[in-house]
Amino acid sequence: MGISATVIVIQELEGNRFILRCARCKGTGVYSSPDPCRVCGGKGAVLVEIDGNTPFVKCARCNGTGVYSSPDPCRACKGTGAQPISGTMEIIK
Repeated sequence: MGISATVIVIQELEGNRFILRCARCKGTGVYSSPDPCRVCGGKGAVLVEIDGNTPFVKCARCNGTGVYSSPDPCRACKGTGAQPISGTMEIIK
């Protein structure tokens, strides 16, 4: 069984078993999917009323980018940043 060049081996175990860097979160343990910001609707700015004026201001939630990434633990590696090459994984501490 060959290992692809895109797979990063964190540790080689006995019996031709490996611990691999999680491909989904790239080993960070956090998976952030950029979604359009719910406050500004992806525009990066919001229209507000200040003293009767209605200027556009930079959205504070997404910092004007129009996208918001909420860091959630990666579901593939359960936040560990690593995956076994086969079988199941159990977090023991």
